[in-house]
Amino acid sequence: MVEDVFNLQADLQAIYAYWKAWKQQAEKLSWAADTISDAANRALTDDSWAGETADRYNEHRKKLVADLDDCAKLADKIAAALGACNEILESGQNQLTTERAKLSGIPGLNPPYLIQGLDGKQQKLVNDALKAANEIRARVDEQLNEEAEVFKSAVQDFQVWQGHWSGRQLRMLNLNIQQGGDGAWPIIDDGTEDGDIGPLAQRMLDNKINVATMQEVREGTPEKLQEELNKRDPGGHWKVQFQPADGDMGNAVAVRTGDGVTAGQAFKHDLGDKGDEPRAATEVPIYVQ
Repeated sequence: MVEDVFNLQADLQAIYAYWKAWKQQAEKLSWAADTISDAANRALTDDSWAGETADRYNEHRKKLVADLDDCAKLADKIAAALGACNEILESGQNQLTTERAKLSGIPGLNPPYLIQGLDGKQQKLVNDALKAANEIRARVDEQLNEEAEVFKSAVQDFQVWQGHWSGRQLRMLNLNIQQGGDGAWPIIDDGTEDGDIGPLAQRMLDNKINVATMQEVREGTPEKLQEELNKRDPGGHWKVQFQPADGDMGNAVAVRTGDGVTAGQAFKHDLGDKGDEPRAATEVPIYVQ
């Protein structure tokens, strides 16, 4: 397909839709900042909430509102850049249309505008119009590239905010590793053996697990699992803790620590005899920054 140098093929309606969306986003961000500030001021100024907790929340609130305001300003800046792009393209297309109209008296002239047999006057019209069109397009490209710097810079700022304010997610797995017989983990009836530890660790890593709770765990297995997890996952630091329920059988909790995640000491909740053996639950406090 031969490009028509007189047609920018710009979708101005799409650009307008983006401009409108970013303007609305800026308004929503400003509204959110004002709403948080209003609610916080009511709680903090009537002496119903005071002390260290209130002070820490107020500092958090100030940072959140400041980032929301900055984000709203950036959204407005993006909208302005989109509006500028719209004007640049519309103006450029109008200029190109004017240049193309100068060739309307030459019949059958279409891209790539290489018709043979033009007289000297016609050829000069074509050459001058093509030269002008290329100059117009160059100016359009230069102006659009300037506006594009706004978008590139905005991406970096939004990524910083996203990393700071996005909710942390922990993926969890609850698994019976079949130490005592039939269970969810496809291990032979005699229970977990050394050769099963590697596949178990890999299953947790493949599924990007942060916390795994395991039942029917035999004493000694958690240490082996922790070693295998840390060997296969250099970027993480796994902590696997065990609490017995009946003899050397019990529960284990594996936590991928680091990156703001820490795990406290495990402790046991005795649940008494249920059926033919003692039962217990294991609790591990997990702290996420």
